[in-house]
Amino acid sequence: KALSEKETKTAARYLSCLTNLERISDHAVNLADLGKELAEKKIQFSERGQKELQTCVDAVIEILDLTQKAMENDDPDVAKLVEPLEDTIDLLTKESKRHHIQRVQEGSCTLELGFIFNDCLHNIERVADHCSNIAVAVLESANATVHAHDYLRSIKESGDNQYQLLVAGYSSKYNLDK
Repeated sequence: KALSEKETKTAARYLSCLTNLERISDHAVNLADLGKELAEKKIQFSERGQKELQTCVDAVIEILDLTQKAMENDDPDVAKLVEPLEDTIDLLTKESKRHHIQRVQEGSCTLELGFIFNDCLHNIERVADHCSNIAVAVLESANATVHAHDYLRSIKESGDNQYQLLVAGYSSKYNLDK
């Protein structure tokens, strides 16, 4: 039996979410492998690097929780919380990379640890990106007029007050200078 237009859209959304969930799991495996590499080589990041990485991990745990709730409950209100946190995670990872380069240049960290640290941040950033994709799929499902690229562009370029307040709140909560 052929699917209705609504069923076709629902199936496409589920497939998209499944693909993003699979990619999130790939990044989780990558992070586990990086942790294993650190343990096997008996090396660790500086105290400052560990703190920055933990801040990024805390933020990614929250975005995963929000994404799961939004998807499980088909909740567009929760889904709207994901993109501001994704942007915050992007800023966190960029700032952490910059700080880490400074530590390598100062000699307080090795180049080898720099590569591992950068790989950790890259995987964290990608997990957040996939969470954003899932949240937008939830929003598209709830509102037929929402389209991923248009939605993301509009909230970022329009100066949407709620969006800006959420970014500011997340940025304060996940501040690397604490």
